Amino acid sequence: MITGDIQASWLRDSSHQFVPYLPLLPYDTNLQTLFRGLINLQARYIDHEPYCNAFQPPPESGLNPSTLPGGIHVAPPADSTVYQCKWEIDSLASFLRLSWGYWQVTNDAKFINTNWLNAVMRIMAVIQAQSLPTIAADGSINNQAYTYQPTGSRAVPLSLVDTDSYRRINLF
Repeated sequence: MITGDIQASWLRDSSHQFVPYLPLLPYDTNLQTLFRGLINLQARYIDHEPYCNAFQPPPESGLNPSTLPGGIHVAPPADSTVYQCKWEIDSLASFLRLSWGYWQVTNDAKFINTNWLNAVMRIMAVIQAQSLPTIAADGSINNQAYTYQPTGSRAVPLSLVDTDSYRRINLF
């Protein structure tokens, strides 16, 4: 499911594009097959790279991969199946929403397979890892399981910002 002008699939966007069709599922077996295919593909992506939110077309699609955005450092590093690796809880939640919606409307659990179960376990592990505070109780910094940093970006100290100008345009 390509979700824009780039031949890549965002978990959240592809899920949200399908949700309006949920009420039609009882009347169209081909649409049910399409939903199960999307759920299975997303499960495959999540199981493989659970911190990533957008993926290249799968090899079986025959589509060429898109050029990756540059200047970004991600840890753990993503492989060539990934288009963009920004961790977003709503991307993982969208997969769960799509799965639940499909089951709720069809009462068909065919999509629940090893692939899907592995993805759900990875989601739970990611949520647990991302729930770790940055600062430990003893004041030390906890190592994080995932980091995302565009290279060349840096924070600008507020002391260098003309806060009066921002106040005038209601940003503060």
